[in-house]
Amino acid sequence: MRRIAIVGSRSLEPSGHVANVVLDELIELSTTDEIDILLRKPLFKDTSPFERLVAELATTLGCGVTWFRPRAGGREGVFGRDIDLVSSADEVIAYFPDGEEMTGGTGHVVEKALDQECPVRAYVVAGGTVRWVGGNERDIPT
Repeated sequence: MRRIAIVGSRSLEPSGHVANVVLDELIELSTTDEIDILLRKPLFKDTSPFERLVAELATTLGCGVTWFRPRAGGREGVFGRDIDLVSSADEVIAYFPDGEEMTGGTGHVVEKALDQECPVRAYVVAGGTVRWVGGNERDIPT
């Protein structure tokens, strides 16, 4: 079973084009392997609409979903959660809104994936398009 962490910026609107992009990604992943989607739970806030969307789509497609909660210790616990998430993942896929590339907690997850040499792909989803913004995969999608 492949374990794929999917993360998205809290400000990313999980409707329309974003939902279609995530659905297409999940369909592609689930047709080649049995997968477990790894998602983040926040420390004090509600789960983001993006993470809820991913969980719902993954469950509908028959994929497993595993939630990672922050460790104890406030903000440091959130950083620890991100490290645990990446350590458990075979791959990380990150989505950002335009103009927020590599920011916030989602940017932190990408940084930790790069630090741990975990395969990672990061995209901007905006205006009906998806744009590659970085990662460490050898085959860069077009």
